[in-house]
Amino acid sequence: MNLKITLWAVFAFNSFTNLNAQEQFNDFWDWSTYYFIVYPTKNMGNKDVSEVKMIHQGYKRSGKPSKKPGISFKKFDENGRPVEMLYTDKKGILRKGITMVYDQNGQKTHIELYRKSVLRHKTSFTYASKGKYSEIINTNKDGEINWKSTWTYNADGCVTESAKFKKGTKLKRRWTYEYYDKCKLARSFLYNGRGKLKNTWSYDCKEEGQKLEKKKNEIQVCYWEQSSIDYITKVAQTFDEKGKLVKYVSKFTAKDTLPVEHTTYDEKDRLVTRYTYNKSWDLQTSRSRYKKNGKQLWEVTYEYMNDSLLVREISTRKGKIDERTEYAYNSESLLTQKKVFGTNGKPRFAINMEYVTRK
Repeated sequence: MNLKITLWAVFAFNSFTNLNAQEQFNDFWDWSTYYFIVYPTKNMGNKDVSEVKMIHQGYKRSGKPSKKPGISFKKFDENGRPVEMLYTDKKGILRKGITMVYDQNGQKTHIELYRKSVLRHKTSFTYASKGKYSEIINTNKDGEINWKSTWTYNADGCVTESAKFKKGTKLKRRWTYEYYDKCKLARSFLYNGRGKLKNTWSYDCKEEGQKLEKKKNEIQVCYWEQSSIDYITKVAQTFDEKGKLVKYVSKFTAKDTLPVEHTTYDEKDRLVTRYTYNKSWDLQTSRSRYKKNGKQLWEVTYEYMNDSLLVREISTRKGKIDERTEYAYNSESLLTQKKVFGTNGKPRFAINMEYVTRK
């Protein structure tokens, strides 16, 4: 497991949960299409599904259905990639919601979002190489640019510069990166639209116990690794957006470097969050958050069938069940129902899925 990849995900997550934080990377996350892309595609595999009908049912507090269910449709191409989502409005009229287009390498080139079948905005993607963006442009319904991001790379395929623009031409932010060797990051820099340096991240610290120093507009990041017979523990220590020390600890199996646990600690080495895994990022077994006094604030646990299919997740707060979600599958391991129950044990909402295959 690559520590840099793990930390990249951690820092990206932090930048999205702390909107005032200075983001280190010009990452692209399209939350408006996330649900469309990943759900319920996880277990579809090579089952040649062409369409999924999703029936959305809400419930009253008494547990009785609240209203007429909503219906949406997701369509997939021969490679199992989502290409279109349709939905029925309040009058029962079928409307276009999202469309996606791919190139010959299976990379998305366009995402179009609609409201009542009218185009709202379009995101276009171009690539420097497989899996690496060179440009992303978002336009409104009239084709005018809302925003644009660009990336450039060196001969080793490492990003050397990235920029984000408003309205297509007005520079908002620019990032540059320096490396020790190949893609081993040494320092990264963030500039505002006027070219003023706003922040620097340095990676000179590589030993446990090395003191991190607060510097104006500079964040030091320290890595180290510990090994035992059973586990490899990788640690990153830096400052958060408030200037307080924070530590990220990832534990992997020693034999095959599979994920077991990821935790974060505050400046006083108090546990803040804990995530556990059954030797796969796709098999998360729990996630929890803790108060400064060490008591657990909340926890979500996950149960699987045959170590592959998620069948139940239970959310607890202060030791009491806050929410329970049940998942059901057909004989082909395709998800057929997701049903959420509240604190009173009665259903809140459910999604039932019906599949159409090409066979």
